[in-house]
Amino acid sequence: MKRRTFIRNSAAAAAGVSLLNTGFISPRAAISRDLGIQLYTLAKPLSDDFTGTIQKLAEFGYKNLEFAGPYYFSPEEEIKNNPLVSVMGLSGYGYHEHTPKEIRMMLDDLGLVSTSAHISDSTLKHNIDEAIEAANIIGQKYILSPAFMGQSPEEYKAAAELYNGFGEKCKAGGIQYGYHTHNGEFATTDGVTRFDILVRE
Repeated sequence: MKRRTFIRNSAAAAAGVSLLNTGFISPRAAISRDLGIQLYTLAKPLSDDFTGTIQKLAEFGYKNLEFAGPYYFSPEEEIKNNPLVSVMGLSGYGYHEHTPKEIRMMLDDLGLVSTSAHISDSTLKHNIDEAIEAANIIGQKYILSPAFMGQSPEEYKAAAELYNGFGEKCKAGGIQYGYHTHNGEFATTDGVTRFDILVRE
């Protein structure tokens, strides 16, 4: 996305939230504008009743679902050590024991789409080909690395090299690769943010 487009869209989104908070736009009207929801925020309800939770989201007016892992194609170690799985005692994760084809059928039946998925770096290193295949079946256009926990400029340079590799693989598979930022990327070292390093590299 071009910087100008990003700023324009961000301003429009901020204005929409401002109007929503003042009561000029109803929550239902805001949701009906093709807004989506990050399913990471609903890990427990999805684990307890995946199909029922997806149906409820459709009833509430959500249109677009962003999935979060780990997934069936993630390394066993990641699944075992994932805090959502271990701490919250989840019985499911990612696509919750559904195949990509089943997910696509469910979305189609409910009039929903999923244009993106958060997929960890370890999963992409372990099995990026299957991640891309699943994304294409479901109809996702984007695969996003959800976070990088490095601290030093050198670690961020190494991450950028890794992400360039992910990007090349995704592009070859018809998917756009992206990175989900948090606050840590905007810490500075010698006046340069970690985000600057990611962008530059």
